[in-house]
Amino acid sequence: MSRKGGPDKITNDGLALQTQLVTKLRKDLGRRFGVFSPVVRAAAASRHATDAFGSRQIYLHSKCLLVDDRYALVGSANANPRSVRIDTELCVAWTDPRGVPALRLRLWDELLGAPAGLAGWAAGDYVANWTAVAAANERAEPGKRQGFVVRHDITRFPGVRDSSLDELAPAFDPTVVDGEQRPPNRSARRARPPR
Repeated sequence: MSRKGGPDKITNDGLALQTQLVTKLRKDLGRRFGVFSPVVRAAAASRHATDAFGSRQIYLHSKCLLVDDRYALVGSANANPRSVRIDTELCVAWTDPRGVPALRLRLWDELLGAPAGLAGWAAGDYVANWTAVAAANERAEPGKRQGFVVRHDITRFPGVRDSSLDELAPAFDPTVVDGEQRPPNRSARRARPPR
């Protein structure tokens, strides 16, 4: 946040990019796409700009990616060049057809407040079921919510795109070294020497 109490220039630009991406995904995927925010299951003692439905949002820096109940990635790295090239970040990824579904169920059980039948949910119903829990939480008193999730409202913080920040992009572009564009490393595509 800036000293004026609003988002700083970089945060505002990031919020605008987030709004663009979420808007596009919602348009392209419709009901197969959902965005949710975790909130504290208690009423906020005072008002804050990021409160949602009378509660503080829970800021999670950790990332978790689960794919087809087979592949998992957990860590702190962001999906941007700065996180990969400059910041000290770590992610761990693995494939485990038994362990990944168990991880998903443990996480969802906590986030969604142990909904009945969770283990039997069909993949095609995941977003609808999450949305149902989130919508019920929005109507409930904070202390009576099931789990922690509410629907994320991108219209509250739409951000403002700032094209002047585009000049910073080369600093985070892995193909730019010392201010010069370098060809991508193609060593992985070279033909193997004959045996």
